[in-house]
Amino acid sequence: MSYTFWRYGLLAFCGLFVVATVGSASIRDRLRRGGGGGEIVVDSLDSLKRLNREQLESLYSQGELGELPVGFVKGEVLVLTEMALPRANRNTTKLIWRGKHFNDEGDFINQFTGFRAVHSRAYVDNSFFDNKPSHILEYPTNIPFFGNMRDELRQVGPDLYLSVVFERSPPNKFRGIIGLEAEPGRRSVRRIPPPRG
Repeated sequence: MSYTFWRYGLLAFCGLFVVATVGSASIRDRLRRGGGGGEIVVDSLDSLKRLNREQLESLYSQGELGELPVGFVKGEVLVLTEMALPRANRNTTKLIWRGKHFNDEGDFINQFTGFRAVHSRAYVDNSFFDNKPSHILEYPTNIPFFGNMRDELRQVGPDLYLSVVFERSPPNKFRGIIGLEAEPGRRSVRRIPPPRG
């Protein structure tokens, strides 16, 4: 075969390799935690709201266990699954649920508009999402709606967290993604081990 054939064949192979490599690159490589340039800047709850589900899941999967914050953490539902009119439901949830309050022992309670309710305690265990460590936020099973929910929290930036939400009962359905943002400079709490038994 001619030299020209091999040259163009090699160029075509290299081109396909580059496309495949770029296509499989981590989304986190293209999401930047602050700074300029053409990247999506991930540095606040508002910036998380600009990401789609695929980007949020990639960011979560590469997040760190980090430390739980202490004090009020503003929260917002970013993704809802298996619900009619998901955008309308997200907007309704935003009007009702405002975030969580954590103390320095890992206890937390939800902040709703005008009142606090539904409390429990966080602990560290492996995620249903990827079997890597996360802060697990579960509730007593006798609490309506919340009793079957499991939030798996990771830190994805300074004072910035993502939580994937699953049903606790098998087959552990994925139900959504929540973004949370702590007030800058807040103290953090130690990692709480899982409950015994």
